[in-house]
Amino acid sequence: MADMKKSGIFTRNSFSLRIFLGFTSLILFLLLSIIFFFHKPLRNFNISSLKSNLIRLNLSLDSEVKRLIKKGDIRTLDNWIKVIGNKINTRITIIKTEGEVIADSDKDPHTMDNHSDRPEIISAVKSDEGHSMRFSVSVGEQMLYVATTITECGEMLALIRTSIYLRDISVFIETLKENLMKISLVFFLIAIAVSWLLSKKFNKPVRSIIDATEKFASGDFNSKLFFNSNDEFGRLAGSFNKMVDQQEFIISRLTEREEELSTIISSMEEGLIVINRNGNIIHSNSSFRKMCNAKETRDALYWQVIRIPKMEKMISSSFEKEKSVFEELKYNERHYLATFSKIYESDRMVITFKDITELKGLEAIKKDFVLNLTHELKTPLTAIMGFVETLEDEEDIKNKNYIEIIKRHTNRMNMIVSDLMVISEIEDENIEFELKKVNISLILSNIIKMFREKIENKKLTLKIDLGKKLPEIWGEEFKLEQMFINLIDNAHKYSDKGEINISLSHQKKEKVLRFIINNTGSHIPEDSIPRIFERFFVVDKSRSRTLGGTGLGLSIVKHVVQLHSGKISVKTNSIMGTTFTIDLPVSDQI
Repeated sequence: MADMKKSGIFTRNSFSLRIFLGFTSLILFLLLSIIFFFHKPLRNFNISSLKSNLIRLNLSLDSEVKRLIKKGDIRTLDNWIKVIGNKINTRITIIKTEGEVIADSDKDPHTMDNHSDRPEIISAVKSDEGHSMRFSVSVGEQMLYVATTITECGEMLALIRTSIYLRDISVFIETLKENLMKISLVFFLIAIAVSWLLSKKFNKPVRSIIDATEKFASGDFNSKLFFNSNDEFGRLAGSFNKMVDQQEFIISRLTEREEELSTIISSMEEGLIVINRNGNIIHSNSSFRKMCNAKETRDALYWQVIRIPKMEKMISSSFEKEKSVFEELKYNERHYLATFSKIYESDRMVITFKDITELKGLEAIKKDFVLNLTHELKTPLTAIMGFVETLEDEEDIKNKNYIEIIKRHTNRMNMIVSDLMVISEIEDENIEFELKKVNISLILSNIIKMFREKIENKKLTLKIDLGKKLPEIWGEEFKLEQMFINLIDNAHKYSDKGEINISLSHQKKEKVLRFIINNTGSHIPEDSIPRIFERFFVVDKSRSRTLGGTGLGLSIVKHVVQLHSGKISVKTNSIMGTTFTIDLPVSDQI
């Protein structure tokens, strides 16, 4: 036992101990079960065997007993029965059909009671054979009785009853049980020894596996298993060693990749942080720490490091939608383009901050330049237009067609300047537009009246559906008028045939007013769609010049939609033409 404890087999909660105890418990259970369950069947088997022997004994006595009864020599029969019973150590009783005992191997038949009420006699009278186990009053012990009939030409002459003491069976069973218990004890001791040897043999490789896995878990990749066998342990050792080699290679590659990634992130000009859903910063690069003037950010909450109110909303939106969100943010008098990207199948998010302060400065300079230029151009263009109109009134002017060319191009320049001023005004962050509740249906009705005659003159079909009882929106009425005028004017200008469809509806689920304008007469090439909202971009330049387009109309439309927190989309094909869809939030959504 001391050696067993030293070897670690019987350590607390060890797997080997459980195997040992389980195996020995199973053997003990099986041995006890054999002793317990075999006791009764063994006793029944012996009793059944004794019954058969007694029946055979009765049959062997049958002919001699029949002869003596027929002869009437009852005294000789009684003496003979006593001799036979004494020799074979079995009690033999001869009984007449009415129950009178005429011979008995142990007792004087004249002193014995009538046996007609005995169970074995009653059964034998009915079925030629009967038996019972009961306490005998005459001998004072438990006995097994077997009775058979003696017949002559179908007539019952008497009955032979043989009996044996059950104490002999009990003694035999107890002796057998004792021997069986001794054998079971020997087997149990052998089982304990075998269990110990098996547990000891099993424990050694298991202990080696545990030691190797613990070393591997702690990062020791030199831990290997070596078993000189081709069994399951040998195959397990081979698989474990392959796994260690593969893990060492993978971790080595991951370490290299992590170092590369760390170097790349550290060298990024953009600030970068990785946060979890709770807002804790898991990783940050030097550009972010420099941007926030922070030495250490790991495990800190992002709002403790960088305080920008908009960030919380952007982070929640990106986590909820599980897609990237972009937003311009201002921090410490500098402008940043922030990207919020949730990591796929993770509760983490990557946030980058690109410094666009210089770009914003250039954009402001560009806006100021355009605004100043348009203001400066407005005066000379007005003067030129005035002189052109004066020259038109002169009757003796030759080559008036030149005057028409000058007037047409001056008008076009005036339109460009006006559109540029509108765009500059919308883009100017310092200008606060006065928003009020606007009835879009009423605005569209008035604008359509302006274009109806022009559309009909081109023999275009005009279909209008402005809905009923539509909600109002918060908006800048003049800018909305410009947006609708540009869209309807484009549909009119670029359609030579077909129809123009205008509809306005309330989309209750999206809580928006949806404006749709479709012209079937022409379509925009697919490769031009991404650029149609750029300034001065025109699909057909020659036609645009002929029709007097400035290339700024759709750019104004896009800016007006963004001003009202709306969405615009375009679809086009050669069959259905071009369709613009604009969604504007209803008044309670602004």
